[in-house]
Amino acid sequence: METNILITCIAAVSGVVFGYLTLQARVKGESKQSGIEVGQLKADIEYIKRSSDTTLLELRCLNKTVNNHADRLARVEESTKQAHQRINELREELGKEVSCKS
Repeated sequence: METNILITCIAAVSGVVFGYLTLQARVKGESKQSGIEVGQLKADIEYIKRSSDTTLLELRCLNKTVNNHADRLARVEESTKQAHQRINELREELGKEVSCKS
């Protein structure tokens, strides 16, 4: 009878020990998985930050280019306007010369 009690006590103690070890392994595994997920999330956030910064720099460069083109277009329009005025003046002068010769 003492043998049965001894075996029962050993089984109970070993059950508690194996249960505790299993619990610790599961907690460690979950912590590791949680750490991996947090690390991936941080890496993704950093990638988004870098992409956002790059996009902002490209946008600033594009704005400078558009402003430069707008300035150049304004100068071309002014030059074209002056050229049309000179052409009209030449037409008037040529028209006077033709009427004088007739």
